[in-house]
Amino acid sequence: MMMDRTAQPEDDRRAVSAGFPARELRLFAISASLLAHLAVALVLALLILDPPAASIGGAGQDVALATVADVDLQASFQEVELATDVPDALKDADDDLPQFDDLLAVDDADLSALRSGEVASLGGAGDSIGEGVTGSGAGGVASFFGVEARGNRFAFVVDISGSMQFNDRIAFLKAELSEAVGALLEHTHFSIWSFNSQAYPITGVRWLDAKESAKERALRSIRAIQASGTTAPEQALQNVFAMRPRPDAIYCMTDGDFEGRGPGIAKLIRDLNDKGFRRVPIYCITLVDQSGEDIMRRIADESGGSYRHVSGRQP
Repeated sequence: MMMDRTAQPEDDRRAVSAGFPARELRLFAISASLLAHLAVALVLALLILDPPAASIGGAGQDVALATVADVDLQASFQEVELATDVPDALKDADDDLPQFDDLLAVDDADLSALRSGEVASLGGAGDSIGEGVTGSGAGGVASFFGVEARGNRFAFVVDISGSMQFNDRIAFLKAELSEAVGALLEHTHFSIWSFNSQAYPITGVRWLDAKESAKERALRSIRAIQASGTTAPEQALQNVFAMRPRPDAIYCMTDGDFEGRGPGIAKLIRDLNDKGFRRVPIYCITLVDQSGEDIMRRIADESGGSYRHVSGRQP
């Protein structure tokens, strides 16, 4: 007997007999299998693609990253906005800043010297801008009539009026001035101005270095000094303050009282000192005649220098 080709398998017949068509049953089985495979694939993907938690310093400790909500971000932005009263809050801090009134004025001569480069070149050997501005930090020393001063550039302003002829004062001055110049260190600079009714640049209008050749020329000029005339130091002092760079220390010596012009001379020196980058100390000396002590003390005190009276040459 031949098999009926239209006959269905036993399972199909059972499904049919149970009320499930064979086609729907196959679709259900395939769908279930696909869902199972997708679920497995999803789990594997999560395990592979999930990044490791951040660690600090390689210590192996995981740190969870915080999530910031939009509300928190908005609050942070509001907190960092500048307050409208910031200028008022900074008003008190302004008291710690230097005020313009406290700064020293710079005169036209100083500015001209800076522009023309005289600060770096006027003195000749060894000059530099740093030395011209910082002044007394150069490490030199001078001594005149036993009065010491420190710096790099020393100016001597000395009285050669007619009264210096008495009691051998002019010879005493020459001896002390020669000793002071001879003792200067070679890296320092010096200038000598004498005054009576006029001003005389004993060593010229520029700074001399303290090398032996310059010292010898200065000593010859010192020996040629003659005493005459009245006592008027104003022009000599103005010329010294006009030198570029400015001196680090000024010696001012007299045997008189400036014939009543002392207060005006003190004001002149104060004004000249106020117009520079820094104040120049003035070391004042009265020789034999002590009548000018009050004004010389005042000049020394106002400039930051010192005063000494020398009664005469020691035996």
